[in-house]
Amino acid sequence: MSRFLRWGRPCVLCLVPIFLASCDSGPRQPQNPKKTIPVRGEVTVDGKPGAGIQVILAPKAGQETGNATFSSGTVGEDGKFEVRTYGLNDGAPAGEYALTFQWIGGAGAGEILSGEDDESADRFGGKYADPAKSKHSVTVGEDDTEVVIPPIELSSQ
Repeated sequence: MSRFLRWGRPCVLCLVPIFLASCDSGPRQPQNPKKTIPVRGEVTVDGKPGAGIQVILAPKAGQETGNATFSSGTVGEDGKFEVRTYGLNDGAPAGEYALTFQWIGGAGAGEILSGEDDESADRFGGKYADPAKSKHSVTVGEDDTEVVIPPIELSSQ
């Protein structure tokens, strides 16, 4: 019997369970996830769908900070978005939120980027990124079955 068959096979068989135990089983859910309510809306920039814009729901001041969540959505080609917290389009926990917007890289709203544009910079220049200065907000109620945010028009200027 060759040396590999005598020692190699048992070593490989011992390593398989270790390898399988270390494999990632996907995203981890928080231990006590909060109930979420579906939230959706629409964003346009200068009258055109704001494809690629990140819509972030920032909890308003004074809300609990324990077991904090991060809720956001990405605007699609049609200008519409759905909010996610724990999983795809599951919504946001009940609360009052200031809406902030970031448009990082990529063309959208009928524009084409030139080769010299910085795709890592907010195309709004941070104008809509500060929750304290946000003019847009949403309240998600405990008893709501769905929250539809009225259409939001942003300016690229």
